[in-house]
Amino acid sequence: AKIPFEEGQIRLRFGDVLIFYTDGIIEHQNDKDAFYGAERFYGLLKSLRNRPIAELLDEVMKNLMAFGGDSKLRDDVSLLGMEYKRKGTT
Repeated sequence: AKIPFEEGQIRLRFGDVLIFYTDGIIEHQNDKDAFYGAERFYGLLKSLRNRPIAELLDEVMKNLMAFGGDSKLRDDVSLLGMEYKRKGTT
């Protein structure tokens, strides 16, 4: 089955960050069966937006695992962050 995707374009500027993630993050449940959820995830990303990308990703994973407590991951969890830099910079 085809999944519909909306196409579009956006111009990235120096310092913009892209975050890619799987649904295992927002669907992670704690021992009370509460979901981590998109609102919590997006709020955390917003609060960390001025941090270096590596630190941001580490903090998200720490927060996710702390939320889950003793609950094991039930789905795959993938998180990728990319920061746009000017050509020729590292």
